[in-house]
Amino acid sequence: MSVQAASSKINLPHVNLAVVGARGVGKSTFIQCALDMKHPPLSRSCTKKMSLEGVVYVVRLLEISLQEITFDGSEHLVWPQSLDDQALPIIDGVIVLHDVTNPSSITECSRILSECYPILGSCVVVFNGVIFSLYLLRCIPTI
Repeated sequence: MSVQAASSKINLPHVNLAVVGARGVGKSTFIQCALDMKHPPLSRSCTKKMSLEGVVYVVRLLEISLQEITFDGSEHLVWPQSLDDQALPIIDGVIVLHDVTNPSSITECSRILSECYPILGSCVVVFNGVIFSLYLLRCIPTI
């Protein structure tokens, strides 16, 4: 039984987090490590049941490239409508990855960082000798 099928019977709360970054920055590797997967993800939407302070959640990590994100006339962030031919769920938070050894990487992420608030947490992560900054953000709801 899939995580989604099991969670719908139990009615567990869902948390959808977008993992955003430039092409090749390590989004798939981050998802693989975060969800403790043995192999690289086959899909850009991966789920896992996780417990936090005694509450079990279904956490969905959605891999989204910077090139897929646009901005409307008011400069508000617009998510892609679908991911792997599936409707994109409501995004509860954003994990922004960028390569600190590449100055243009943070420039590319700056618009997303300015559209999301507050920074819930940030840290430096090292994948295969490359240093990344990671930000956990909450999205500004758009009407």
